[in-house]
Amino acid sequence: MFALRCCGEHLEDGRLILDAINIVKPHKIESTIFKTGDVQLLINTSQMLYNKKKRLDFDDCNAISNDEYYTLTSLNKAQFDNLIKEIAVSPIRNTSIRSIRTAVACLLCKLRLGLSNTVLGLLFELPDKRAVSRVIESARKALLESFVPDHLGFSHINRRQIIDNHTTTIARELMGGRNDTLVLIVDGTYIYIQNDVFVVDRGFRDSLGVMHALGLDVAMPPFLDGQKQFSTSSANKSRCITKVIQQRNLSRTSQWENIDAASLFSTFPLLSQEEIGDITLGVFQLRRARSYAEEHCSSTKLTEPVTYLIQKCKTIANMIRVTTQSAHATGKSYHAVIQFNKDEITGWYCECPIGSRILGCCSHVASAIWFLSYERWQTKPRVMPSGDYAQLFTDSIQVSDFCDSTDDEDVNTRYSLK
Repeated sequence: MFALRCCGEHLEDGRLILDAINIVKPHKIESTIFKTGDVQLLINTSQMLYNKKKRLDFDDCNAISNDEYYTLTSLNKAQFDNLIKEIAVSPIRNTSIRSIRTAVACLLCKLRLGLSNTVLGLLFELPDKRAVSRVIESARKALLESFVPDHLGFSHINRRQIIDNHTTTIARELMGGRNDTLVLIVDGTYIYIQNDVFVVDRGFRDSLGVMHALGLDVAMPPFLDGQKQFSTSSANKSRCITKVIQQRNLSRTSQWENIDAASLFSTFPLLSQEEIGDITLGVFQLRRARSYAEEHCSSTKLTEPVTYLIQKCKTIANMIRVTTQSAHATGKSYHAVIQFNKDEITGWYCECPIGSRILGCCSHVASAIWFLSYERWQTKPRVMPSGDYAQLFTDSIQVSDFCDSTDDEDVNTRYSLK
């Protein structure tokens, strides 16, 4: 019997990590002649160990890769380990049919993949679907007791932290401008907090009376009500630039003159995608921005000049108008008006039906800002623009009548091409 010592950095859950195993060198190499019975015993032992191996063994640190952890649970291996450590203080304990790690993994797989309890029972080798239900319930209670209070809900964070770390500058300016204003964007529910502004979607239209009666300061986008554009009064509430356009009659072509994008190099601000996201207040407009830019370029990789029609205002400094092709109507275009200084975008407006929206901006404005403040400064082409997807298609005549599916949904289905 030998006593071995090992540094803690080479261990994980009391076992040698894979890198440590790979650097182990043999002290000496011996040759042994095995008899037939010895070989049979070795095979039988190996078969027995293989049969005992679980399909999904979350207790063996080397049984499941980091990518498989993420695919099954939406957490990588390190995040899963941290989660287990956090709920270790809860009453949940290992049992004869499952460990704590297995219970949590079963719950996360249920949430991630939406598998039935019968399928989960097969994957985790649990007796039946009722046992799966009990396992999931025990993991749920452990998370509610030891994880949720520290990471979710209003009790884990105070008002000052939300204002300082989770309230964007543009949201604060739109909804009051004071440094002590807390802005919450609510979708689906709300809670009463004094002296705060609640930004709600149009689904709350039937609740506005109740919310105002409770003393809440509520901001909600208006409705078009059959109009093609918001009224002047509604638009003026959302953008100061809208008021400028109406008062100075800037919709007239004579108020603008054509310029080249190069003339804006020294005056138009440089923004990151995160800063542009603070303007759009969402990812949809950013995703559409490139497709609108491609309409003005001969190359979908945007390696050729992007020929936006850009005009500057003759009467107001640092105000431009960018003409953008409509994505829904051939031959129709919209004018996106943008006001700026060398550090930031200060205002915007568009002639499209939602161009004077209260929060965020339309895709026409987003595309112009994205190209002028971000894309044209990039030296590396974006990966897989929309125009290159045609290269992924294969002529069906070159495909076998029966071929395995290789999509990302792991569906092993055979297709017959007839």
